[in-house]
Formats: sequence, structure tokens, C-alpha cells
Amino acid sequence: MRIEVLGPVRAYADNGAPIDIGGTRVRALLARLALAGGEVVSVDSLLGGLWEGHSPGDNVNALHALVHRLRRALGGPGSWRRRPAGTACE
Repeated sequence: MRIEVLGPVRAYADNGAPIDIGGTRVRALLARLALAGGEVVSVDSLLGGLWEGHSPGDNVNALHALVHRLRRALGGPGSWRRRPAGTACE
């Protein structure tokens, strides 16, 4: 998989086909995880970045929904690590 984060955030399958990753917040989540280089990104960091300091009332559930959408778009849990403190994409 190839992920582009300079300019519009885009993802491509190994065969070069574009992947429809979804809307603005899902793309922002992908960019934050991709820029972390496989390191775990804390829930607090993701929440603060995705909602610019103004997270929705049910912020953790909203984040989990975004992670679920992104995982589904990218083909499942194969390259994901989930830790109590956050999430990483390799």
C-alpha cells in the first residue's frame, strides 16, 4: 500500500489502484497515523488533532468509528496495531 500525505491525502493498493478512504476526518486520521511511521499515536493526540481541540461529546466513540471506517477502507486489521494508549498503522 502507498499513502500520499502531501497535497490531498490518498491511498493506493499494492497494484496501484486508488482506495476510496472516505471523508475529511478519515483522511486526517490516515495522515496522522501515516506520519507517525508505525509508532502508536495516543488517543488524546488523535482526538485533539481530528477535532482541533473541540472533540465531539462522545469523542472516544467517534474516534473508534473513524478507525473502523479507515480499517474497512484499507482492507481490514492486517496492518493495524491497537494498544490501550492508542493506534498505529504499519
